[in-house]
Amino acid sequence: MKRCSLLHRVLSLAALAAVTVLVSKGAGADQPDFTGSYTLSEVKGSQKADKVTPWVLRVVQTEHDIEITRIEDGKATSNSFKLDGSKSSYTNVDGVKGVGTARLKGKGLII
Repeated sequence: MKRCSLLHRVLSLAALAAVTVLVSKGAGADQPDFTGSYTLSEVKGSQKADKVTPWVLRVVQTEHDIEITRIEDGKATSNSFKLDGSKSSYTNVDGVKGVGTARLKGKGLII
């Protein structure tokens, strides 16, 4: 049971990290915009698992905030972060609470 919980936490962090490597839609804009839906269909590398349940990240970004909703098996978990690097509370899919930051850097998003 602990191993499964750890895997979910790793995949949750992988989901947030996935947002950081996306190329923004607004390449010519002053600020990149990551608004959109992203689907995880497989995991590669050191995080690879035997079976991965597909899930979706829905991202809504404004000038000052970003909201990331993870949808897996019909269950949605949403977290919002200020884009100024200040601390924001979040809850992962297992209900574990934490504190994180988000900021834009060039065309990237660092969470």
